[in-house]
Amino acid sequence: MNTIERQTDYLFVYDAGVNVSRKVSLNLTNRSIKEVLDNLVSQLGLSYAQEGSYIILSSASKKEIAGKLVVQQKKSVTGVVTDMSGEPIIGANVVEKGTTNGIITDMDGKFSWM
Repeated sequence: MNTIERQTDYLFVYDAGVNVSRKVSLNLTNRSIKEVLDNLVSQLGLSYAQEGSYIILSSASKKEIAGKLVVQQKKSVTGVVTDMSGEPIIGANVVEKGTTNGIITDMDGKFSWM
């Protein structure tokens, strides 16, 4: 993830279920970001969504509970963060209440994630 952030304009956002200290080695050159991410998340058992320049990693969206496969529903959340005078706040942290899931607002104070 660090290498992707250094070589591109993408930033990673992830939930508490993602082990960011785990090291993975990929030997992929001249590949699309989609190919790299598909390879990365398959090795780590994660899922991802790309929203603008943000790549949102989360623990796998499918869980097995008592031998049954359960698919979690994802909800799309969008908005704009402004100050009291209505000016957009750039780089504000927006966090889902009760979790560590979050994202950072863009240059217009906008955010969006699934």
